[in-house]
Amino acid sequence: MMIFISYSWADSMFARSLANFLTKEGYQVWIDYQNLNTSKPLVPQVAKAISVADVFLYIDSLHARSSKWVKFELCLAQICSKLIQVVNVPL
Repeated sequence: MMIFISYSWADSMFARSLANFLTKEGYQVWIDYQNLNTSKPLVPQVAKAISVADVFLYIDSLHARSSKWVKFELCLAQICSKLIQVVNVPL
């Protein structure tokens, strides 16, 4: 099962911790800092990852709600009819 993680960079520590936990539990995780090739166009890479993901994990926070990238990723997940799971960043 492949999980795509969408989050704001302001919440990177939490997102990385969650990604590491899920990986240790045996899930395949797609998260930008591990999977994006910054020498290639970003949008096609993100779109492909979302389209093949089994689960779209949205890390919700005030930062995520104001992020254009997170909104773009959520839109793609909806277009692809992905199961969207929400995790709140602990305060």
